[in-house]
Amino acid sequence: MLRFRIARCIFNFQKQKLMPSDQYKRIEQLLEKYRDKSISYEEYLELFEYIGNKEYKKAIFEIMDQRYRTLNPDADVHDIDWDNMYRQIAHENGHGKNSFWRPLRYLAAAVTLIIISYSIHKFYIRNSVKGTENQVAVTDVAPGSDKATLTLSDGSRLELNENKKGELAEQGVTRINQVSGAITYVPENTDVTAQDVMFNTLTTPRGGKYHVVLSDGSKVWLNAESSLTFPAHFSGPQRKVILTGEGYFEVAKNKEMPFIVEVGDAQVKVLGTHFNIMAYQDEKVLKTTLLEGSINFSRNNQNRVIAPGQQVQYTVDKQGFTIYKADMEAAMAWKNGLFVFNDTRIDDIMKSIQRWYNVDVVYNNDKPDISYTGVIPRSANLSKVLTVLESAGNVKFEIKGNMVTCSKK
Repeated sequence: MLRFRIARCIFNFQKQKLMPSDQYKRIEQLLEKYRDKSISYEEYLELFEYIGNKEYKKAIFEIMDQRYRTLNPDADVHDIDWDNMYRQIAHENGHGKNSFWRPLRYLAAAVTLIIISYSIHKFYIRNSVKGTENQVAVTDVAPGSDKATLTLSDGSRLELNENKKGELAEQGVTRINQVSGAITYVPENTDVTAQDVMFNTLTTPRGGKYHVVLSDGSKVWLNAESSLTFPAHFSGPQRKVILTGEGYFEVAKNKEMPFIVEVGDAQVKVLGTHFNIMAYQDEKVLKTTLLEGSINFSRNNQNRVIAPGQQVQYTVDKQGFTIYKADMEAAMAWKNGLFVFNDTRIDDIMKSIQRWYNVDVVYNNDKPDISYTGVIPRSANLSKVLTVLESAGNVKFEIKGNMVTCSKK
């Protein structure tokens, strides 16, 4: 049974340049591997590129017609209703849930098109409604990129982007260097007292992300609309930073100097580990997910040690917190260049879209009461993301400038 771990996936696949007859055979081979569940992730991406290219559409349909059009209602989850590959993505009538990606938990992202895989016991659809593909009007918006603002201890601000490189500034005994999409704090002297500590703040806007290597070697990736406040050089009995929004941490080990992340009224204490914190204030549920090592999570005088594969969830307006088994793919999706939805409501999806594409979303009348399960690359332009959502559900979108209007069909 196939399962892919997104954190290890590679998206810069380049398909082989083949002669037309070889291309036909290659497509046929990839479809057979998909059917037999022996396809690798790289082969998935290759298949997706072929299907996303209209040049190969006729050949693909010929192969489908020859080999794959008949489905068994009792077939395994990986069997496909090929008729729906290029047409409107069917939805489960009457349940308000839409799936454009479902082999057990997750499948993979297409470069320009999502391939549909249906769980046959829920989505056995032989002759779905025919029609033209939905088109999102009118303009388009590019995805986010590496950009941020660094505020130094004296209040001065440096605008960062993916193109700048070299030495940016000095903060006391620490030199700040910039490489593509990241800044690095390099201490030149470890003899620093608490009185000498200078605090900096790295802030990503909507449509931005950035990466910082702190003076102790710890690494932090910030998602869009997030901030991290930290000392230019750690001093004293602990390493303490303050997070808003979302960040992924790879903390350098130091048993003598625990690393503490303060996020609102909660605190995460570690010695050295990898974890993700999602703490946007407009989200209903705030989450801390542990990938490896261990953390001590505390809030309102409650403390718990969290194990790898666990996730802490809590809401701002309620006391305490709850520990669940983590959905690791979903928690790490943003860092790995993906939107991952697992029965996710449309309004929660649109919050992520607002942050990454720097747009505002408005709803005509009531918000559509639908949920999605699927994956879309964050590298796609906004119109492609909305086209997938529009095809899969009873919604339609219109883009005007930086405004997206969402309506029921």
